[in-house]
Amino acid sequence: MGIISKLFGIDSLVKKSMPAKSYAWVGGFPIYNSSDTIHNINYGYAGSEDIYSIVRRIARTAAMVPIKVYQVKDDKALKDYHYAKQNDNYTAKSVLRNQFLKLKALDEVGSDNPLQQLLSNPNPVYTLTEFLEGAYTFRLITGNTYIHTPTLEFGVNAGKPLEIWLAPSQWMSLRVSDEWPRRIIGYQLQNEMQVTNMIPPEEMIHIRYFNPRFSYVGNELVGLSPLVAGSKVLDRQAAETDYAVNAFQNGGISGIVWNDSVRQDDVAQEVLGKMKSDFYNEASGVQNARKLLFMAGKMGYTQIGLGPVDMNIIESGKLTFKKLCNLYGVSDRLFNNDATGSEISTDVTFKDLYTNAVLPEVYALVDALNLFLVPKFNGKQKFYVDCDITGINELQDDMKDMATVFSSSPVMCPGIIAKAFNWPYDADDPNMGKFFIKQGYQTLEDAIAAAIQPLPIDTPNGL
Repeated sequence: MGIISKLFGIDSLVKKSMPAKSYAWVGGFPIYNSSDTIHNINYGYAGSEDIYSIVRRIARTAAMVPIKVYQVKDDKALKDYHYAKQNDNYTAKSVLRNQFLKLKALDEVGSDNPLQQLLSNPNPVYTLTEFLEGAYTFRLITGNTYIHTPTLEFGVNAGKPLEIWLAPSQWMSLRVSDEWPRRIIGYQLQNEMQVTNMIPPEEMIHIRYFNPRFSYVGNELVGLSPLVAGSKVLDRQAAETDYAVNAFQNGGISGIVWNDSVRQDDVAQEVLGKMKSDFYNEASGVQNARKLLFMAGKMGYTQIGLGPVDMNIIESGKLTFKKLCNLYGVSDRLFNNDATGSEISTDVTFKDLYTNAVLPEVYALVDALNLFLVPKFNGKQKFYVDCDITGINELQDDMKDMATVFSSSPVMCPGIIAKAFNWPYDADDPNMGKFFIKQGYQTLEDAIAAAIQPLPIDTPNGL
């Protein structure tokens, strides 16, 4: 667009009439990229029962993991905890170590903390569970989650958001710098009906999957959706579904019993037309499935179609579903899989759901909140957002192992054990922070004092 178009306001008209697509901005001009997020939502998620089932299982499970606000009391321990959490393999040893680091670094805040209140009640429209499920769902489908955090300009809460909102990733556009390295300098929501003002980066939490497709238009700044990588598998799944539906609706007749005593040349054109019409009336429809069509005269049989079993559609569909599950790092055994045998372990499958799919999504959200949202609430007190995994049943085996470690230790501290298992305790009780040896559970100081024999005292009479 040139100066004339800007003077007459043509730019704004063009923006409002543009078809809504996902694109990046370079030097203030829209450059379209190949990521079709609208298609992924309308056809990949809302239009595919398999993708819907997989994404919903991950997102709803992740939304049940509590997210809490903590006050930082040891910066070094927090750094160690954060590093250990990113490299976690969820063994009993690692869970125990992480819990020790966490209780050393953090103290949970009360429900009246402003940041905790914001996370517990993000806005008047969505409940916390709905908000979290939406945040996870957007990234799983489109590769990107956008959370708008509009801040107040005046008052005692200036610079802090009172509400946070999910922005529809299929309508979000990025304005990026035109120099290397490229940076996001603004966000804009654009659909067929409206174009919003530019949203500054400090008011947008952007969580995305890594995208290695670096390009002049800044594609690397837009997350790569799993459905982009699996687009051919998704097409295959759609074709299999369409074939199965057509087979049920239109593939009724499996064959024809024919009459070879009547030649086709002896049949008038209008009679042949009626025969075709009668055939299609008899051959199509679910009610005609696997029927035979009879003709008068000398009898014979010709097969004219193959069923879904003959076409191996059922087995092909199972393989396709496995491929879709692989895109999201989950096992197809979570979805009514009929496999049997000693190698099938439900407990391992559900634990893998958490370790391979759910917790990575939760940790990505937690990291983004700590990077973009928490600093707005920090002051004399520093805060940290973290998830609480102690209540996840599928990880309870690790908690049992952790209890075994505590029970076999020669000393114990009630406060450490209570914090490790997320149990309530009286922080004002001085004994909660003391170490006890397991001989009648007395304090370490008392045990040492009892072990030292008192020195003899000399008296004048020798007693």
